Amino acid sequence: GEVINTNSGEGSIIFEEEHTDGAGQKLTIPSLFCLAIPVFDQGTRYRMVARLRYRKSREGLNWWFDLQQVKEVFDDAFQDAATRIAGDTGVPVYAGTPEAPVSL
Repeated sequence: GEVINTNSGEGSIIFEEEHTDGAGQKLTIPSLFCLAIPVFDQGTRYRMVARLRYRKSREGLNWWFDLQQVKEVFDDAFQDAATRIAGDTGVPVYAGTPEAPVSL
């Protein structure tokens, strides 16, 4: 069965097969976890919150995670990379929009 805490949105999943931790207690699955990952290769690591999600299906449970504040983290990492590139090369970095396609 499945139990949902309506106050926090956290859920508990109970399987027919018992899974226990090292102390023999029922295994508790967190609703979120933190990652510290670089957005760009060899870049600054950004701390990001990931929410653990699941969906029941006929085949069983499907698990995935949703990263929070992806746009904000990417924008900050991009600005940081552009600043480093400009500083390392002495050449300004320009960010613009693509030109509109030309119809022939």
